[in-house]
Amino acid sequence: MTGVLPIKKYSAGSALNMFKEYTMLKDPSFEQYFGFTEHETKALCEKQQALSMDEIRDWYNGYQARDGSQLYNPRSVVCALEDGVCQSYWTRTGKMDEVLFFLKYNISEVRNDVIQMVNDTPVRINIEEEYSAGQNPPENKMEIYSAMIVYGLLSYHDGYLKIPNRELMLEFQKALKDDEFGYVAELVRNSDEILYATLNKDGDTVGS
Repeated sequence: MTGVLPIKKYSAGSALNMFKEYTMLKDPSFEQYFGFTEHETKALCEKQQALSMDEIRDWYNGYQARDGSQLYNPRSVVCALEDGVCQSYWTRTGKMDEVLFFLKYNISEVRNDVIQMVNDTPVRINIEEEYSAGQNPPENKMEIYSAMIVYGLLSYHDGYLKIPNRELMLEFQKALKDDEFGYVAELVRNSDEILYATLNKDGDTVGS
């Protein structure tokens, strides 16, 4: 069980190739162990007074098991409860560099979807192919999204792709402000209203 830490499978003949890998994208058995459940998180919140369950839910919830149950980022929940403040913890581990990498790799195919998700609108998409560590760089948006789901950067449930919580939303917002995204970066810097109008092809608002 690897969750958001995919393992590179070496070539045939290697000692490390005959194993089953359970990830955030496809897991028939152990997905409830990839994070804290709602019940577990609530029990932890009740042991302290600094943070409410609503605060923890807003910052670190967002992942869903196949049965619809909620999963919380375990490291971030523990750090927030220890420090008594909600802020980005898991994103400081380095893997958030993947956000910018994947977005830049094929911006023409993913940028509109990402803008939509940054505006709290899930993207309807069917993703079947699972990302494997050590494979060639992703070549299309399906492979990009598959990798981002496996790494825990996006949440995928019942055919909908979304940014799971505030912690990750902040990282996507920062990534889109990079100058390499051209007009997208300018839109993000200007306002959410312009972003929303662009998605809805509202030329009057964008031009005003």
